[in-house]
Parts: sequence; structure tokens; C-alpha cells
Amino acid sequence: MRGLSAVGTEKYGSAGASVWNSPSIDQRRNQLYVGTGDNYAGPATATSDSVIAMDLDSGKINWVFQATEGDLWNTACMVDFRGPNCPKPEGPDYDIGAGIVLAAGSSGRDMIIAGQKSGIAYGIDPDKGELVWKNEIGRGGIQGGIHFGLAATDATVFVPVSDMDYSGDAAVYTKSPRPGLYALDVDTGRIKWAWEASKDFCNGRDFCDPGISAPPTVIGNYVMVGALDGWLRVHDRKTGKIVWSMDTTRDLTGINNIKGNGGSMNGVGPVAYGGQIYVPSGYAFAGHMPGNVLIVLKEAVSKKGLQH
Repeated sequence: MRGLSAVGTEKYGSAGASVWNSPSIDQRRNQLYVGTGDNYAGPATATSDSVIAMDLDSGKINWVFQATEGDLWNTACMVDFRGPNCPKPEGPDYDIGAGIVLAAGSSGRDMIIAGQKSGIAYGIDPDKGELVWKNEIGRGGIQGGIHFGLAATDATVFVPVSDMDYSGDAAVYTKSPRPGLYALDVDTGRIKWAWEASKDFCNGRDFCDPGISAPPTVIGNYVMVGALDGWLRVHDRKTGKIVWSMDTTRDLTGINNIKGNGGSMNGVGPVAYGGQIYVPSGYAFAGHMPGNVLIVLKEAVSKKGLQH
């Protein structure tokens, strides 16, 4: 027990650190990696906002890399309904929600890549858990920074940034948002190319935002990613140039003759299997655009674009 709240309710803590990503397995080192979120109640722990490496056989923690210390936060801290359950001191809500990626650099060195809602991408030594590099590519925030996943191939990691201006966020920012998709060098964290969402495709629509929160998918020479504005885009993975795009928010008729439309793409990315690409569109949660379609595309890019 940790005393009483402002309204006389008993408080307990610590609440531990949440995990809202899928674990990653490193067979060579017999390790499992997870990223953790903030502490919902104090005192803060040494495993929140962290990457944790565990032994696959015993579950023993081999190492912990903590990106942000003392991050105490829960939804009682949101500006619209702040309440007595908001921890003190209030943290920035900088979870590591994206799945941890193990990738090889051009030097042959393995690297753990982690993305945080702070907008920072980290390169971590998988043997010792020590920081090798970090790159602050986004502004960050409750719905800012790096959210649900990364993708990597050929010594390059592809990092989506949301940086959504969210009305429920009580934080005050001094930096400008940088929504888009960034290709980083696995060895150094250096930006190889950046596609920033500079054009407005929302046109004043409610719950529309240009950021990218969903994980990207690498398919051959291309990177496919869905955005919060409802657009699905295919980038050349070497240059970042857009080779094809689709507005999924348009009216569509399903194979069952039911009419629907897409919306914001969040949480999950495109899935490629058996020569087809499966793209869910619509995310009626946390201030995003609703939708109700699963779009299936043929896995082929031509001069006319991606066939579907």
C-alpha cells in the first residue's frame, strides 16, 4: 500500500511494466526479447520503457536496456479527464511498443533495433545490452514517435513515425512533428533516406492524421506501409520513392456484395502470403478513422502499379 489518493482511495504499487508487443527470438543466443511500457503506478521500476533479454530455457533475465527512467503514466493523466490516479511525478508515456528487431549490419554485426514513443530509435548490442547508437527521428508523444513495429532487410531498418497531434495529450512540445517513414543504417543509425508526410491528404476530415503508426512490410525491393490518413503506400526500399499508392478510405464493395470503406491503418501492417497481400483498413479507436474492409492485392508491381 502506498497511501491514499486525493479522494481517499488506497493506492498500491508498483504496477510493474506492461508489454504490448510480440516477443522476438534470437536462436543464436538462445534469447527472447520484449519491449516494455511505462509504470501505471509508482514507484517506477528499472524495467519500464526497456528492452529485456531473457534466456529461452529458464526465463532468466540476461540484461535490461532502459531507455527512459521514471516514466509513471496512465490514462488518468490525459488532459480531458485528469484524475487522482495520475501518478506523481507524471511521466511522458514513452512506451517501447514496437516489436524488437534483430538485424545484421553491413559489417556483419548483429544489432537489436528498438523504437520508442519518444521518437527515438535505438541500436543495442544483443550480447551485452549496451547502447551502440540512437537517433531521434520523431518528436514523440502519447500517440507520437514509433508505435507498433519496424521492418529490416539488407542492413537497413525501416522506421515509421506517427507524431500525431492528439487532443488528449497534456504534454507541451517545443519541437515540430516529423511524421513519415525513415530508413536507417543498422550499424550506425544514420538516415539513408526519409519520406516525410509533407502533403495533406486529410482535407479537414475528422480523425485523419498524416502519421504512420502501423508497422511496414518489406516485399522484395519494396516497402509497403499504411498510414493514419488511410493511404497505403509502396516505397522503393533503396530510395524511398513512392512507386504506387492507394486511398483505402474510398467506397468499396466486398466479395459478399456488402459496401464498406477503409480508414486509418494502425496496429497491424500488410501481410504477404501466397502471392497476395492482405491489408486491413479501419481503426475506430483513440481518435482515428473508422473503417471495415480487408483489402487483398496481388503481389506484383508493374508500371501500372500494384495489381489488386
